Amino acid sequence: MGPSRYLMPDLFEEFFSDFGKDISDYLSLTKLDPSYKVYFKDDLKHPMIDVSSDIEKNRETFESLEPGSTDTLHTYLQSAKIQYDIGIN
Repeated sequence: MGPSRYLMPDLFEEFFSDFGKDISDYLSLTKLDPSYKVYFKDDLKHPMIDVSSDIEKNRETFESLEPGSTDTLHTYLQSAKIQYDIGIN
């Protein structure tokens, strides 16, 4: 369905704070786990996987799908953090 509209909660919290408001007075959020599911049409061995907010669970899942993929995941997450920090600042 696409990414969440609430990927950067710190930005929302800061925005509400700029107006002297507490976001928790307006929103009640529940962290989901798994965050979402991915379905593979042609993979009989792994027709569906859960993607968790817990990175260690994801490492196990990805490694079971493709041995050695956790290194690629780690590299991707490092790159994403750099991009996130640039975007925030």
